[in-house]
Amino acid sequence: MFRRRKRKNKVLVLLDFENLYIHYPSRSIIGELNKTLKQVAQEVGEISKIFVFAPNDTASIFAEEFYHAGFFTILCPKVKGKDGLEKDTVDETIIDLGREFIAEMPSLTHLFIGSGDIDFLKLVIKANHVGLNVGLIVSGLKPLSFDLIKWVDKKPGTNEKMVYVLSQPEKEN
Repeated sequence: MFRRRKRKNKVLVLLDFENLYIHYPSRSIIGELNKTLKQVAQEVGEISKIFVFAPNDTASIFAEEFYHAGFFTILCPKVKGKDGLEKDTVDETIIDLGREFIAEMPSLTHLFIGSGDIDFLKLVIKANHVGLNVGLIVSGLKPLSFDLIKWVDKKPGTNEKMVYVLSQPEKEN
């Protein structure tokens, strides 16, 4: 008699770096992200890919750290909108690529977003509708949208939501 192999969890991580960094203003954020991602891997499953999305200036400051951490860096330039004002393209890039990754990665079981921003609600709902479990990595509870958290799944074997909060940095002098 044949037994079905239990499907291993495969996790895709999409990090809105500026959103995380604004609430964790320390160069030690990369180390803290690595620590948190190891925890996600232990508790949830194998992390397939980690993409970090950042404007050009921020990405250039952290480029070496992103590289050594194994993050794929996606540059999101600030562009002029129709109104002539500068527009951030990070959120729309994460949403667009997130939808593509969901469609193109059939072995994916979990999507983690590094932000608690309500702008990602449609992506989270899309992921849920195609059967993915969704989790968040945030740099604090203050920027966390409660409408978004409603759609976050529970950690395997627990009643706790998959919301991973970065430990706050010690004060730098």
